[in-house]
Amino acid sequence: MPSDENIPDPCLFQTRFFNQIDHPQGIVHLFDYLPDVYFFAKNTHSQFTKMNRAQLNLLGIRYEHEVLGKTDRDFFAPALAEKYIEEDKQVIKAMKPFVNQVWLVPNSRGLLVWYLCTKIPLFDKNSQVIGIAGILVDYKGAGAVLDPYAEMADVVQYINDYYQKDIRMETLAHMVHLSISQFERKFKHLVHMSPLKYITQIRLNAACKLLSHTSRPITHIAIQTGFYDHSHFSKKFKHQLGISPSEYRKQYFRPT
Repeated sequence: MPSDENIPDPCLFQTRFFNQIDHPQGIVHLFDYLPDVYFFAKNTHSQFTKMNRAQLNLLGIRYEHEVLGKTDRDFFAPALAEKYIEEDKQVIKAMKPFVNQVWLVPNSRGLLVWYLCTKIPLFDKNSQVIGIAGILVDYKGAGAVLDPYAEMADVVQYINDYYQKDIRMETLAHMVHLSISQFERKFKHLVHMSPLKYITQIRLNAACKLLSHTSRPITHIAIQTGFYDHSHFSKKFKHQLGISPSEYRKQYFRPT
């Protein structure tokens, strides 16, 4: 085996090797064999051009062709989708990677989970940006980078498990051995929203999933996702998403 001393320009050596590859998709397919890594690629319009099996499962999608050409707006609530797409634009504009960004991403049940996200720009042979590629790693596998969030992990799990019920701030604060005011300040510092707003976001994301994938009556969905009644649900939903639950269903309904 030749040593590095026999390679006058290691970078050129690497470039020549990869330029010989006729189908770069072959390397990308390796991501299908990494169950704990969620991989995707998009063009400059934030349309998906590639998604590995783990990412498809996260979205509750069976076949890759169902996501190709679509954007985050087709799979996530508008407020979340716009944030993801805005970051795509920033990566493209800066022409450099955005590394280890902490994001809340809905899982297949519509519940928000912390993920560590890294996105890189993709260039053509003329050094023009043609899109981005990204990976997600959930907080359980992210290690020390997400250590500051570990203290709230049990709280987040509790909210995910019991969002359908009445959740009291005293209960959440007690879980992390803080007063209510201390808990609310620390939670907001980490998650960038109050605990109450976070609970509402969890409920609304779960409701979006049911509205877009089932034909259940809206009143049933309201009660099932922790809202008092149809009226309370509709008011919160429209305030957060800008449209009514029935309008959302009409626009995004994709039965499974």
